Amino acid sequence: MSNNSQSKNARLINNSIIKIKKYKGLTLSTPEPIVTWEGAPLIYPNTINIIQGQSGVHKSRLAELIVRSILSKEADYSNSLNLKGNNGLALCYLDTERNIKYQFSKSIGDIERACGFTGKEKVEHFHFASFIQINRKERLIALQDYLKEIRKTEGDRQLVVVIDVISDFVQNFNDPEESMELIDFLNTMIQENNCTIVALIHENPYNPAYSGNSGKGRGHLGTELTNKSSLVLSLSFVKGSYSEIKIAFKKARGFMRCPMKYARYDNFKHTLVLVAKDETSISLDVEAKVLTAISQLFSDETSKKFTSSEFWEKIRMLSGESRRKCGELVPKVIKAKLGISIGEDKFYLKSDKTGNRIEYSLVSSFKEFKQPGPSHNES
Repeated sequence: MSNNSQSKNARLINNSIIKIKKYKGLTLSTPEPIVTWEGAPLIYPNTINIIQGQSGVHKSRLAELIVRSILSKEADYSNSLNLKGNNGLALCYLDTERNIKYQFSKSIGDIERACGFTGKEKVEHFHFASFIQINRKERLIALQDYLKEIRKTEGDRQLVVVIDVISDFVQNFNDPEESMELIDFLNTMIQENNCTIVALIHENPYNPAYSGNSGKGRGHLGTELTNKSSLVLSLSFVKGSYSEIKIAFKKARGFMRCPMKYARYDNFKHTLVLVAKDETSISLDVEAKVLTAISQLFSDETSKKFTSSEFWEKIRMLSGESRRKCGELVPKVIKAKLGISIGEDKFYLKSDKTGNRIEYSLVSSFKEFKQPGPSHNES
């Protein structure tokens, strides 16, 4: 190590000692949370916060609702998850996964419109960018430079940075050196630059030994982020459902963990909405009714095709459920390729669009599915 590096590190350590001596003699109250959930603290300033889960459990939707709670023009704004935020903050939403033209841009527009803006004007203190086109090995440097530029425009204002997803800022999330370099940067941001970090990360793949998944963020990076974070929220589907989501508080440093929350993605509102715990069993019952209705609809002739109007009318009649509930579950049945039993055989529902005409039919193998286009609701 060079003498210059030693001298710099010594100055940093001495500065930390001076600050500790200054603060330890003071009676410091706990800072106010910048986001609350149903009245309870959720995110505190100058902390690292993690949202994790398997692909498809709507991590990005939860992050968007946190952003909405802070950005809203209404002082007492409360969104569909009953999240409330401090409206005097700066926001930066960074994405590495969704395409720019259709997915991430739509997400930003939806956020702004939900907060009382038109989606066309420049919203003060709201920054956003996609890193999808930046070479992975250059992303961390680009992130550092971009946040420095934002800090110049925002001064000392508290800045909330949402990173979707954090593992895309390293080349190898199992590399300890890369992981720690990223985490050291995040720690510097919250300690020296008045930032709060909300980072999204995928959980490790399915593992039967852990009742569905490991519940752990990907790689060495996921492990270290959990260690360094103040809050870890883990999203997963309720067992037996592809529509109900449970949100577990795996870690809450310095404050009491909230009880498990339940939510579902509303296909009409295009966002997550809260669901009472005792409603999840009702939703599972609805799911079973819809699957049974599809089975009954095709029981006489599995090769039959139904137009959209025919399909929905018959599914509503056979299941006894509303168009809204059927409309929430049928897309999940298709996307998750849930098996539909007819006799001793298993089939899968698919929809095909030709011009303005949509038809529903069954297939007997995954290979018969057309490759679906990417959806902005997948993360």
